[in-house]
Amino acid sequence: MRNPARSAGDIAAYERKIAQLERDKVIAEERLANCGKPKHTLEESLELALTFLSRPWKI
Repeated sequence: MRNPARSAGDIAAYERKIAQLERDKVIAEERLANCGKPKHTLEESLELALTFLSRPWKI
């Protein structure tokens, strides 16, 4: 009976899949590290809001 993990083609396929999973893991870790961080500082958001409130007709 043939062991499916023994052929060179199968091993190469497993190695490609592992490499892809490792890349996906790195991407997921980067996204997780940035999760929950605001895109703009409080000062930038406040400045935008105050600018709008001072001239709402200039959208």
